[in-house]
Amino acid sequence: PNDVQRLPLFAIFAFIAHYWLSGILSQEINAFEESSILWPLAFLLYYFFDRRPSTFIAGIVTAVSGPLIELGLTHFGGLYHYITPDFLSLVPSWIPAVYFAGTPAVAQLARYYYYSLSPSS
Repeated sequence: PNDVQRLPLFAIFAFIAHYWLSGILSQEINAFEESSILWPLAFLLYYFFDRRPSTFIAGIVTAVSGPLIELGLTHFGGLYHYITPDFLSLVPSWIPAVYFAGTPAVAQLARYYYYSLSPSS
């Protein structure tokens, strides 16, 4: 694979590491401390993988809408629950950082597929 193909893969692997870390940290430290670690790392993923303003805006929208959807799934749907929720007693307060961290990887992957599937490529 060339560099254009590698960037989405690296971004996805970095997000997976961030996601994995959120699970490990949630067992070891409180939610505030976890947020203090995950948010800076999420911004680093944005900085290294996709600094476009559109990705930042999508990250903020995802960081807000993702937990709101989870609130509905946990509170109204009862489909699952978190062991130590601290926001409205339904979701952990660090979860928006995980949503934000995934946005650069999704943006890179979408851009890769858009350009690789376009007729001019």
